[in-house]
Amino acid sequence: MNRHTARFRLELAGAALAVLLVAVAGAEAQAPPEEAPILATFADAKKAYAAKSWDAAEASLRRMAELLSAPGMDSARTRALPAYYFYSAAVAFHKKDEERCREQLLRYFSTNPAAGIDPAAYPKRFVQIFEATREKAAELAPPTPAGEIAGGVLPSYATRDVDTAAIPANTGDAAWALGPVSALLTDAEKKAYAALPDDDARRSFVARFWSGLDPSPETADNELQIEFYRRVQYADANFSTEATRGSLTDRGRVLLILGPPSYAARSAIRSGQDEMTVLRGTETYVVTTANGPVTVQVPYQKAATPGGVAGEMEVWYYRGDRVPRGVSFRELRYEFVTQRAYGTGVLQKEPRELLALRQAAALLRKNAD
Repeated sequence: MNRHTARFRLELAGAALAVLLVAVAGAEAQAPPEEAPILATFADAKKAYAAKSWDAAEASLRRMAELLSAPGMDSARTRALPAYYFYSAAVAFHKKDEERCREQLLRYFSTNPAAGIDPAAYPKRFVQIFEATREKAAELAPPTPAGEIAGGVLPSYATRDVDTAAIPANTGDAAWALGPVSALLTDAEKKAYAALPDDDARRSFVARFWSGLDPSPETADNELQIEFYRRVQYADANFSTEATRGSLTDRGRVLLILGPPSYAARSAIRSGQDEMTVLRGTETYVVTTANGPVTVQVPYQKAATPGGVAGEMEVWYYRGDRVPRGVSFRELRYEFVTQRAYGTGVLQKEPRELLALRQAAALLRKNAD
C-alpha cells in the first residue's frame, strides 16, 4: 500500500467510517443490530460500484439514505454520511453528472475537510474535480476561531491569555537556545549563541534576536514575542510529561510554529502486538521559490504499525487560514501517537509536514523583517 492510499483510508476512518468499512471487509463489526440493514446496503453499493453497475450502485445508495433518515439513527448517520457522500459523488461522476458530483463532494468535505485521495485509484478527471472542490470547500468554510478544537483534544486556546510576567527575562542564560526558542532559531544562530563568551554577550544576542522579529518596532510591545510565549505557556500547561517540558514536546513544537489547528481529533489504537516498528527514510520535494524550483530532501520517521500496540492517535488538521501563506501545501495533517515503549504524543514525521514546519518557521522570521 503506498503512502497516499494509506492516508486516504485513514482519513475515511477518521471520518468515523471504521465500523462500516470493517464490516464490508468481512471482519467482525460491533455495530448495533438496528444498523445491520445500513451495513448491508452499503456493501451492496460498494459491490455494484466495483462491478461498474452505476445504476445499481445509485439505487443502493438511495436506499442507504432512506435508512439513515429514519428516527433514532443519529449516531449511524454521523458515521455513515461521509461514505454516502463520497460514493454518491463517485457514482454521479461515472454517470456523467459532474454537477451532482461536486454537490456531493462539497457535502463530503463538510464532514471531512482534510480528506485526501489516491490519484492512482480514480480517473484523472475525478481527481481534478475532487481537488478543486476541496479548495472550494475550504474557501466557503468560515475561519475557525483560534482554539475551537473539536473532540476535546485541546482545551480552548482562545481563552488563555499570556502571562506577561512569566515571559523569561533576558538574563544571558547559556541554555536559552536549547529551550522553546530553538523552534525559531536557525542552526547558525544556535552555534553562534553557544560560542558567545559571557552573559553580557548572550544578553545582547537575545535582545537583537527579538528586536529583529518585532513586527511593529514603533510600539512598546513585541507582538510576535508575546504570541510565542502565549503558545509556550499553553504547551507547558497541557503537553508536559514527567520527562519533557510541554513546549519541547512534538505537539509543543508544532503549536509554537503553526499555532492551534483548524480541527483536531483523537482515537484509540487497538492492541495486537507487543512492539512498535519504526520506518525511516527520505523523500524528495520540488519547492517553488523566488529563484525557481528547488529540490529539497526531507527525512521522515513514523510508526509502521500504528494499529498494533494499544494506545492513542491524536491528529491535528490545518487548512485555509491556518496554513501560513507561503507554505507549499494547502492542507496539513500532523499525527501524534501515544503508545507503550514508543512515547507520548510522538509526531509521525511525514516528509511533507516536516517540510511545511520548516517553511512556516522561516516565514515567521521573514514576515517579521
